[in-house]
Amino acid sequence: MSEQHPTSKDLYQKDSLIYDWNQLSPFTCQFNPPQLIELNDETLRDGLQCPSVLQPTLEQKLAFLRLMPKLGIDSADIGYAGASKAALDDVVALAKTIMDEDLPVKPNCAGRTHEADINPILEAQQRSGQAIEAALFIGSSPIRQFVEGWDLSFLLKTIEKAILYARSHDLSVMFVTEDTTRALPEHIVSHSGTSWSFAPLYCRYGRTCDSIRRTASRWVSPRAASKCRFR
Repeated sequence: MSEQHPTSKDLYQKDSLIYDWNQLSPFTCQFNPPQLIELNDETLRDGLQCPSVLQPTLEQKLAFLRLMPKLGIDSADIGYAGASKAALDDVVALAKTIMDEDLPVKPNCAGRTHEADINPILEAQQRSGQAIEAALFIGSSPIRQFVEGWDLSFLLKTIEKAILYARSHDLSVMFVTEDTTRALPEHIVSHSGTSWSFAPLYCRYGRTCDSIRRTASRWVSPRAASKCRFR
């Protein structure tokens, strides 16, 4: 008799707020060897969120940006444009430098799936003259939904509205599911299905934060492998 393993429904009933991927049986994901590996650097955004991190000056950010091509980095999150006027001004300066110095780095900016975060990215793109991709994220775990009072229907409508709004203003979009390591597989499939229903016209690619990034190449770490099983 084959060994029985808990389904996602069983695990959700056991703990409705956190989905435990570690309870699934070990397995091996098989992928074709990637022909291209692209690196997206998050230092200038996610890397600066820790309260113990010293906020770098614009000059330091520019110096770091100029090092990226030498490190083989293809794209970079150059800041959270919607955080403050200072953050927006830094994003504009970084984007202008990429354009003026012809740096081979594709810039993107993180933002919530909300017009309040999309508009500053649009402003940065207009002021700098450099195309900037909007990395739009939304919390995908049950615990986040519980805290915010969201349900899956609300999330899907929010994703659709945000992507359509960004694209209507000529912003390229990268869709990001946040807090994915605690999310239900069924919800990740629904999120991805909604965002990818607009591809290839609307989304260049999708990313599941902390686990998998879907690009032209696919490399999956052992920790992330379990998140491929349901696909």
